[in-house]
Amino acid sequence: MPCNLNAICYIDQHNETLGKSSFVVTAVGIVSSQHQNTNIFIHIIAFYPKDVTRDCDLERFKKGDIIRVQGRFSIIETEVEESKIKLIKMVASDICVLNLNEEDLPKSSLSVVLVGTASDNSEVNDDKITLNLNAREYIDNQNNKSLLFNLYHFPNDTHLSPITTKVSRGSSLYVTGYLSLIGELLLIRLTQINFIENTYSSSYKSSNFAWEKKQADNSTPSTLVQSTPSAFDIAKSLLEKPNKKRVKQATTPLNSLKIPKLSSLASPQSSANNEDETLHEKEIQSEISNEENKQEKEEQIVQTPTKPKRGRKTK
Repeated sequence: MPCNLNAICYIDQHNETLGKSSFVVTAVGIVSSQHQNTNIFIHIIAFYPKDVTRDCDLERFKKGDIIRVQGRFSIIETEVEESKIKLIKMVASDICVLNLNEEDLPKSSLSVVLVGTASDNSEVNDDKITLNLNAREYIDNQNNKSLLFNLYHFPNDTHLSPITTKVSRGSSLYVTGYLSLIGELLLIRLTQINFIENTYSSSYKSSNFAWEKKQADNSTPSTLVQSTPSAFDIAKSLLEKPNKKRVKQATTPLNSLKIPKLSSLASPQSSANNEDETLHEKEIQSEISNEENKQEKEEQIVQTPTKPKRGRKTK
């Protein structure tokens, strides 16, 4: 099920290789997160066709640029100076170079769109509503596992609660929100949510009467008007919850994260991984070649004039 990401990042490292029918660009981007006091790293992969006449939504970029990038993504774990960190690996579908200098890199959100399945019923508390979502996006042979996202919003987000309070295990959901990587959590503050199928109770009806709306407003505790908890506060409360399935892992302090090297991300860690990467590159090149062959055949069909039928002329 798809996982899509939109981000603004500074290009710290850049490399370009020549494939059979495309240029393959790999890069490391740095996001100045609006929701957490740390930088987030993105391993970007972009494919550019050799044929300049082909349409391409990927603007060419270089080291030192600030870009807006969109594409499918997954979360991977890598080692930097003997410390494990999480970073985002994505295949770009749209790139736009922004006219900004390095010192002007804005704080921004990691905006995500996910389609997945709820792993359990939603949990409604006085300070927040939480639920877990399983989603998967194929990036390569090594990064094809399902990811567990921790979704949340606050009770005063009244446009979300009619859906989130009805979520049950197995519900198919479409969600949008802002992603934070905090410890072992993939935390998302919801901005939109909807059922893909009608899996919620049909007895639920939205209120259209003024007195019912007033009663609902009056029943909201005044404490909710206080300052909104940060993503770190939400993550802390979720990590403190007892969970038999969760395995505690040693994580690197957020303020001491090192920038991952592009060479270590590109090079496999074992010979088995090397074979898988080579196979994946061949699969990608094969797909690109197939698309080019289809386009050439379509062009030939369009350009070839139809021959007149042979036969006797009628008077």
